[in-house]
Amino acid sequence: MKGLLVVAFLPALISAIAVRPCPNNAPIPQEVRVVGCTAEPCIVQIGGVVDMDLDFVAARATNGMRATLDIFLGDFRVPYDLPAHQQQACNFLEVGSCPVTQGEFLNYHLSTPAVAPFAGITVDLQLQLADDNGQPLICYRSSATILPTMKFLLLVIACLPALALGLAVRPCSPNVPIPQDVRVIGCTAEPCVIPIGGMVDMDCDFVSPRASNDVRATLDIFLGDFRVPYDLPLEQQNACNFFEVGNCPVTAGEFINYHLNTPAVAPFAGITVDLQLQLADDNGEPLFCFRSSAQIVAVMFKEIVALVVVFSAVAQGLEVLQCSNNRPAPQEVIIPGCNSLPCTVPNQSDFNFSVRFAPTFPTNTLTVDVRASLLGLFLPYEVPDHLRNGCNNINTSCPLTAGQTVTLTGNAPVEAPLTGVTVTMEFEITGDGSQVATNVCANGSPHPSSVTISGCTQMPCDLIRGSDVGMVLEFEAPYAAQSLEYRVVATALGITAPYELPPDRANACNWLTGSACPISQGEDITSTLSMPVLPIYPLVTLVVQVSVVDENNRPHACFAVNARVVVAYTMFRALLLIALVPAVVYGNVGRACSGGRPQTTNVNIVGCTSEPCDLVRGQDVIAYVDFTTDRAVVSMTTVPTATALGITAPYPLPAEFADTCAWLEGANCPLSANEDATYRLTIPVLPIYPLVSLSIEIDIVDQDDDSVACFVVDARVVTAA
Repeated sequence: MKGLLVVAFLPALISAIAVRPCPNNAPIPQEVRVVGCTAEPCIVQIGGVVDMDLDFVAARATNGMRATLDIFLGDFRVPYDLPAHQQQACNFLEVGSCPVTQGEFLNYHLSTPAVAPFAGITVDLQLQLADDNGQPLICYRSSATILPTMKFLLLVIACLPALALGLAVRPCSPNVPIPQDVRVIGCTAEPCVIPIGGMVDMDCDFVSPRASNDVRATLDIFLGDFRVPYDLPLEQQNACNFFEVGNCPVTAGEFINYHLNTPAVAPFAGITVDLQLQLADDNGEPLFCFRSSAQIVAVMFKEIVALVVVFSAVAQGLEVLQCSNNRPAPQEVIIPGCNSLPCTVPNQSDFNFSVRFAPTFPTNTLTVDVRASLLGLFLPYEVPDHLRNGCNNINTSCPLTAGQTVTLTGNAPVEAPLTGVTVTMEFEITGDGSQVATNVCANGSPHPSSVTISGCTQMPCDLIRGSDVGMVLEFEAPYAAQSLEYRVVATALGITAPYELPPDRANACNWLTGSACPISQGEDITSTLSMPVLPIYPLVTLVVQVSVVDENNRPHACFAVNARVVVAYTMFRALLLIALVPAVVYGNVGRACSGGRPQTTNVNIVGCTSEPCDLVRGQDVIAYVDFTTDRAVVSMTTVPTATALGITAPYPLPAEFADTCAWLEGANCPLSANEDATYRLTIPVLPIYPLVSLSIEIDIVDQDDDSVACFVVDARVVTAA
């Protein structure tokens, strides 16, 4: 899927290009020259430099001139903040000078970096020069197609981290090559510090010593001489999928950049281990292998895990949290020994629960799914078989009729990688009648007889960033076919683009249930699609169209679903492993706000141990804010304000991030007086933000707009390494 595109301005060749007037009907320049471009659309290489100049005659006198640049995706406007000195157009007149007289001939020159988080689409770029009163002297539009450079494309898509300095590593054994360079986010020297529950993000450069069709990645952990194998996810074992420079098959002497991003979780803390990463060729011989030491740390260590249970709003029993996506609410939830959230449960134990509900549709089966969140780590929870089959745990028997009252009892294991933390567990009970009423495709392709989408019973379906969306399709094959392929396209903001699937997931033959390719005409087919939702996808509403086509491009099934990309309601799983090298470190930062507003007790910003903190363009800043209420609070809103270059202005958050209550860890609103709370703050840093130093004030206000807690942190906007 291609998301929102932000680009610096359009480059110019020494030949004039034809441009178009702006909707405000302002004069256009006499001539516009863009380096490397002679006609629309100009090609913009991400990471290059835009260089253009234009000639015009001033329509009126003015003391100063202000330059503004906007990008349009269809009718959607994305403002681009030129650096402050480039906003003063008088500084970039090569013929003429300010103040400008009426009828004066001027030549204006702009040279600025071309930056974009996505590529492969065409946008409209609008440049305007305005007088002292903000009235345009000239304004024009020109189209540009954004293309990636070889290295920059995947560096941006993978959201490589802010701090990636070369790390000195050790060889695994004599005569085995090590990479030329290894960069680990948040680490410049051994041992790297791994906070349990973070994300590992690293990349390395190497020159392949020989040719190979495929490259396989393995990761091992050593406690002294004791080896603990780490099973990378299957797709990450295929290292070819994670080359950002180079591709498979690999030739001898080829330069390769390899990138790995994986969760860091561990069953223990306070020790130092050796981590070994190896990339091997077709014959299992290492292309490179290195070791690096890491220190495993945890924030706290107790013997109790606190649980926050998510079912839905309930009328009786324990007051639990509501699930997303308007899923049906149970009538009652009971956890013995727990009257309010969070419930306390000994680690490495089970907790019992019962839930009373009435299905809204008839069903022959009941399936119990459990997901959980811990320290921002999203992984599926491994549901025991005795719990998953809900029909075995109800006070009646399946099948069930619509509206029939049922009580399900069960017990769920709690195995957290560290204790003294709050874990949020989400329970979902689904039946075989919970298909989503999807839309037919506009091209007239056959519609499936049923579509089931994980976590969704009605549109729009939530696509959670950083997760996979599971879909089950049932259809009758209209043709005999040797092979089947999934094709997905997404339409957002008026732009339709392919939604790229990993090759193994796009091969629908790999995901048939009860059938196998080749298939026969009229055969009943059940297929599963697992669609990744990358963490960098923008928070937009979109339409996703899924097609199943054969080797002759004939459609066998097609449907469209209205959806929206939402932030991860992060999940946890009991599998206790160590990932590679640390992604982040934490440190208490920030200072008190002015005006005597209540102070926070602690502020930990991921990746920042001292000010100024780096705000990486195109990435989210995550902070954990501890505070104590001085009064009862019903609701809270986060209000950020930024001060840069002597100018103070609101720093608007998306609505879902501004709702403080939605991001409390281990508590929920309303809060009582003197209650301790931890808030997970997310601040998006748009790719268009200028590279400036600034201070950010975070004021958490209540329902009456009175401050509950406030802090200020010094920061700087930087580009991704």
